[in-house]
Amino acid sequence: MKDFPLAPCRRAQRLFIRAILVMGLIAAQGTGGVSGAEPPSKGKYWWGQFGLGGGVPGLIAADLGLSFQRNGFLLSFRGLAGVQPEGGGGIGEIGLLAGAIQRTRRSSLSIAAGISYVNMNLDGRPPWHGVGIPVEIRRCWILSKAVATGIAGFVNLNGGDVYLGVTIDGQFGRLR
Repeated sequence: MKDFPLAPCRRAQRLFIRAILVMGLIAAQGTGGVSGAEPPSKGKYWWGQFGLGGGVPGLIAADLGLSFQRNGFLLSFRGLAGVQPEGGGGIGEIGLLAGAIQRTRRSSLSIAAGISYVNMNLDGRPPWHGVGIPVEIRRCWILSKAVATGIAGFVNLNGGDVYLGVTIDGQFGRLR
C-alpha cells in the first residue's frame, strides 16, 4: 500500500486557506451597511478570549488571548496549542498580532497578522522551534456588554510546517 502523507495535507491546507479568505470577504460585506448601527469601530474596547476547535495536520486546537481595540486598530496577544491525538505530537505558539477591526453594536470582524514563537513536534518528525507568521480572521457576535461568541480561522506560516485551523470562541470584557 502506497502512503502519501504530504499530498492530501497540502491540498487540505490550500482549500482551507481559500475557504478562510472567502469567509472573510463574505463577512466583510455583512458589516458594511447595517442600518441603525452606531458608527463602526469607534472607541476603546478590551477583552479576553478562549476557544476550542480543530486544524490541519490532524490537530485538536485551543486558543487563549487578550485583545485591545482602539477605533479600527486591533492588538492581540495570543497563545495557541494543538495536539495530534493519533500521532502523539503537537504544536505550541505564542504570538503578537496587529490588524484591523470593523465593529457594529452587535458584531465585529477582524483580520490580524504578526509574529510568533512556534514549538512543534508533529508525526514523529524531528522537533522544530522558531519564528512564525500568524494570520487570523475572526467574526464575533456581541451578546451583551461583556460577552461575545465567534469563530476564528488561523494559519501560521513558519519554517517547520504550516498549520491552520478553526476555533469557536468565547470573549469576555468591555465589548460595547
